[in-house]
Amino acid sequence: MNFNRVIASGGGVRSEAFKKILASSLNCEVITNRVNEQSCIGAAILAMVGTKTYSSIKEACEKIVSFDDEVTETNLEWSKIYDEMFKRFKKIYPANKDNFNF
Repeated sequence: MNFNRVIASGGGVRSEAFKKILASSLNCEVITNRVNEQSCIGAAILAMVGTKTYSSIKEACEKIVSFDDEVTETNLEWSKIYDEMFKRFKKIYPANKDNFNF
């Protein structure tokens, strides 16, 4: 899957460290929504589409959803470390996967 931006939400995005880790581990920029209550916005969007206030989810999102101006960029040094760690994980996972069946 190729992407260059992730929209992050939830309590973790209040932490600059979390956003830097996310951006670097996914090797893409991270943006956040201006509104913290994502589930409420989602419910409101679906309700407005259901009541024909908007004709589609896409239209409702274009009108309602807005993003912070701040963009968290990838730290290339961190990204290289995460890539190497993920390669190691993929090598050892097959030998350990049965240990994770709970």
